[in-house]
Formats: sequence, C-alpha cells, structure tokens
Amino acid sequence: MSMFYADWVTALGGYLPENINNVNLPEPFVSGSRYNAVIARCIEYAELKMYRDPDLDFLATRTPDGSSTTACAAGTRAVAIPTGMVVVESVNVIAPAGSAPNAAGTTRTPLTWVSVPFINRAWPTVALQQQPEHVARTDDGNVIVGATPDQAYTLEFYGTVRPAPLSYTNVSTILTLNFPDLFLAASMIFMSGYQKTFGAMSGDPQQGMTWNQYYDELKKGAQVEEARKKSQSAAWTPMVPTPIATPPRQ
Repeated sequence: MSMFYADWVTALGGYLPENINNVNLPEPFVSGSRYNAVIARCIEYAELKMYRDPDLDFLATRTPDGSSTTACAAGTRAVAIPTGMVVVESVNVIAPAGSAPNAAGTTRTPLTWVSVPFINRAWPTVALQQQPEHVARTDDGNVIVGATPDQAYTLEFYGTVRPAPLSYTNVSTILTLNFPDLFLAASMIFMSGYQKTFGAMSGDPQQGMTWNQYYDELKKGAQVEEARKKSQSAAWTPMVPTPIATPPRQ
C-alpha cells in the first residue's frame, strides 16, 4: 500500500500528542505546532537512515546509462566527479577521445580502482601520457587517473545519487510508495526522541514495543522480498529462503 505526503503526516500525527488538521497546507500540523519546526529534520533522518543502511542497498538510486560524464583535459590527471553523486561505483573511459558514451563506434573501457600512492608511483610524471587505465579517489569531489590523459577523453561515471526528499511539493518517493511501513517506523524513531520518549531506542517494560526494534523487524521482510524480486534469493531464484530445501537449488 502506497503512502503520500498527506498520508504520512496523518499517520505520524496519530502517534503524537497533538491533533491533526489542514494536512494539505504547507504546514502539516496545527498552525503554530512545535512539530512544524522539525518536520523537515524528521524526513531527513528517516530517509538517510534507510538510504545509508547497508542492509537496504537495494534502495539506492543509480545513475542512468551514459547520463553522468566529465571531460578530462589532456595533460591533467585530476577529474571532477559529476555533481550530486554520492558513491562512485565505476568509471569508464570512452574512446575515441571526445566521444559521447553511447555514440556509434565508441568503446567503453573500465578503469581499475587503485590508491593514490599507486598512481603516483606508476605514473610519476605528467609527461607519461596515454589513455587512462587506473582511477583513484582523492576527495569528495575529485578523482585522479593514470596515466595522465594524452587527449580530452570523456569519463563516464556510474554510482548512487540521492532522490529528491519527501515534501509538501514532492508528495511521494520510492520509500513512501514501496516501503511506507518502514519509512513511518524510521520517522517515529526520530519523533519519539524529539518527544523524549526514550523507549524509541531501547527496551522499555512500560512500552509495548520500541520503534527501533519495529524498524529492524520490518527491514528483514523488506530485504527478503527485494532479493526475491531480483532472483537473488535462495540459489539465485525468486523463492523464499528455507533451511529445509537443501542442497541449494541448481
């Protein structure tokens, strides 16, 4: 079942000690509500908690084929990473130099990830110029390639980007459409802490459940379902994992 911004506000409000109305206004809660001041932080917390969770890597939004490129300059080994990319997973050099990734007659050659010291040792001078073979990350916004390019090659980057966050104007995301229960639980971890309801993060005998435990339970089911969708479940099939079905399916 999908959930949109107004649905999320209403559901969240059901767990908070404040009445909800006017959910279609830019301010989701009652006018002057203290929650309006932190609603954006709640969304930020819940989304980053899910996007950064290594168990939920299937949520990552990856760049489309050929969409993120940077032209390197002849004689310069530093290359800027395309804006907005969070994790650079692979880099291809496109030949011949100056060609677009999907142009007729072009060839993609993956660059091999190495360390900066390796490139400095293997290609110690910019005078050693040819089509690059290696790449190393130097900081948040740049990589260096080795050898130093002899022409202005196009580098094609593949990696993850952050989708636009949920908001009054962006009424749905992959999280609210496909994992509404998990997103609501992640939101309530933040809101429970904001209310100083400390059972959000640890067991409390006075509280029927903790939101963090509830989030972990929901995450397990989401992991299995997504693995099944991609035929990455038991023996690389869409089947439900079971300890009884041994040996693994062929």
